[in-house]
Formats: sequence, structure tokens, C-alpha cells
Amino acid sequence: MAKFSQINGTPSEPKKNTAFYRIIQHLIKQLFEAEERRLGVDLQKLIDKNNYAYGEKRDCFLYQGNLYGKAVKGMQTRVIHFTLAKEVAEHIADRNVIQRDRERIQQVVFRAIDPCESIQDLRDALPNCLALMLPATANLPRMKPEGHSLEHDHRAKKLWDVMLPRIKMYSSARLIY
Repeated sequence: MAKFSQINGTPSEPKKNTAFYRIIQHLIKQLFEAEERRLGVDLQKLIDKNNYAYGEKRDCFLYQGNLYGKAVKGMQTRVIHFTLAKEVAEHIADRNVIQRDRERIQQVVFRAIDPCESIQDLRDALPNCLALMLPATANLPRMKPEGHSLEHDHRAKKLWDVMLPRIKMYSSARLIY
């Protein structure tokens, strides 16, 4: 049987709208769903604080030329109140860390499942927290150690070792948020 990427894309990236691509997108979406929700709540709190500081009601604000929130057609947007600049900077830094993690985790998951030739290989390549997110692999027993598919790719294995605790952290966050 051929590797997923040989059927569904290039060796570095899966083709969009293929089963391989949908598996990765599903895992990443599930993994970061709670963080996206948390960031949305934090952003809404900043919008509310900004409205309170200005004494008006708006659904967005500007910070360093970027719009945060939902702009309403015909309504002017205000810059963030100066008293909230530090909080907004922290929110943006948090969002950037999560985006970088999302990209790196997506990359390492791709590398881990690319050599897989069966559903059992897929289940064995993924950590338990990700394997449980896929109905096809959720009830399969583990036959090999997680990340086994990266044994011969030292760079990918190194990235796996760095990102695995982050994957588990984001998976745990799903239970909290």
C-alpha cells in the first residue's frame, strides 16, 4: 500500500480536499477548539473593557493597525484605549504562540502519519489523545509506540519530542475550557 502523501499530495504537504488533508484538519481543529474559545472570550472581555473606558458600545477595536472583533458596516472603529494596550499586547502574544504551535503540531502530525499504510498504522503513529479524536482509530488497541513512524527521520523525531508535550497540553485544555 502507498503512503498517504503519495496518493493524496506531495511529500511535504497533503493535497486539499483529500482524506489525508481532512484527517489532519479535523485533528488540528479538535485540538485547538478550546484555545480558540478561550481566546474569543478574552477578546470579548477586552472589547467590553474598551467600551467601558470610552463609554460607548462597539464590537471591535483597532490596535497597531489591525482590527480585533467584528466591524459593523457604517460604524467607526476606535483604537484601543491606552490603559488596555498592555493587556491587548499580551492577548496578541498569546494568540501568536498558539498559532505557531498550531503550525508546528500540524507539521509533525503530517510527518507522523504520512508513512502510514493502514488505519492501525495511523492509530499507532498518533498519541492517544489524538487517536481518540478519530472515530476510525478511537477503539483500536495500540500495537506500536506512538510516533513509531518517525524512527528513521531524526529531524521529525526531534520536533515530535518537542511538540508531544504541547499536543498533550492542548488536548488537556479541551477538558478545562
